[in-house]
Amino acid sequence: MLSAEIFTLRTDPSPKNIAEISSAHEQQMFLYLQNTFPNAAIEYESHRFVVTDDQGKQRSTVPDLRIEWTNGKIVFLELTTSFLNGTDPKSRQREVMQCFPDIRYVVLYGQDLSRIQAKKELTLLHAKKIKKNKSSPQP
Repeated sequence: MLSAEIFTLRTDPSPKNIAEISSAHEQQMFLYLQNTFPNAAIEYESHRFVVTDDQGKQRSTVPDLRIEWTNGKIVFLELTTSFLNGTDPKSRQREVMQCFPDIRYVVLYGQDLSRIQAKKELTLLHAKKIKKNKSSPQP
């Protein structure tokens, strides 16, 4: 039997500067969602799910994006181009959704990003990371 908790990681989950997002494909997806759905609240790495199995072993995951649509529905989105730490993100997704059946948790792999990229004429996979401009003032 699994048990789980959700922790809020940031009090201000929206990045002040796109360079705060760690990878190019995450940056590009964030910008795409922000521009395509301007009324949706999009947060970057704002929540951590901690799942505990019946032996007391804990596993945690931090989805890349949290999207709250105008109708109140929330989707957590994990973007991955590889297996992380030898663990398939789908197994973490299944555990979270088993513990929180009302939560929508979506994992997009490299091939999913390629399909989105082709349909929407985006550069998700081969984009260069946007770096912080040292000369510009911070808000």
